Amino acid sequence: MGSCFVSFCFVLFIFQFDYVDAVTICLIDSGIDTLKYPMFKRGVSIFDGKLTQEFNDSLGHGTGMFEIILNNTVINNLNLIICKFIHSYGFGDVLDAIKCIQYCVENKVDIINASWEGSGHFVLSNFLLESIKQNKIIFVSVAGNNHINIDISQKFPSKYSNKMYNIYSDYFITVTGIKIDNYGYGHNTVQLLAPDVWNASFKIGFLGYFTLSGTSVSAAYTTGKIYNLLKRGIPPMCIKNYLINSSLHVENITDNLTSGGII
Repeated sequence: MGSCFVSFCFVLFIFQFDYVDAVTICLIDSGIDTLKYPMFKRGVSIFDGKLTQEFNDSLGHGTGMFEIILNNTVINNLNLIICKFIHSYGFGDVLDAIKCIQYCVENKVDIINASWEGSGHFVLSNFLLESIKQNKIIFVSVAGNNHINIDISQKFPSKYSNKMYNIYSDYFITVTGIKIDNYGYGHNTVQLLAPDVWNASFKIGFLGYFTLSGTSVSAAYTTGKIYNLLKRGIPPMCIKNYLINSSLHVENITDNLTSGGII
């Protein structure tokens, strides 16, 4: 990030912003529980490249991510678009996920939450990357639940937050869990630590109430915080810099992530 850009954002932060009326989050995951949340009607499923209008969550992961986002927003009246690509058995095709990203961009959302990861050989087209930049969309991704350096072993889509790799990195944010020894890290790719455990408020079949853990939780938590910043009127191009500079410093991890701190 250039010094002029940082100075511009710093000057902006000293002013009082007016609240923004509408902020839209696109959740790319396993859907949401449409019986529990019937008010959200904008969404699709994409499987094997085919789009349908059904997006009920038969896994529970997407509903969990949504509730984490909801519980971390100051104003709960948020706009949500869902794109389901993860099956009930917990896996999805990254090519379908890329089509979900395209769907989110076409709907001009403000934040994309991607609480999943794929192989680093997958790519977004330059057109799609440029569209994310032009529409000022904040893209939140995970560092992954394996303790590897993702500066070296790149993952998708987190690799796009690496400013050494991607000229569009100002709009991409990758987070890892507080227990960083269990999760992905990388000074250039991973920006922040965030909480990584959440107790679900709903039941999944015979499992009953359950606990979600991992960097998917961290990403959803961060999405909620970004929603709050956008509602305050902070410009999207300043969000990443704001989070890095306002994070709470944690000792001995500066080599593992950009900020060296927890959101």
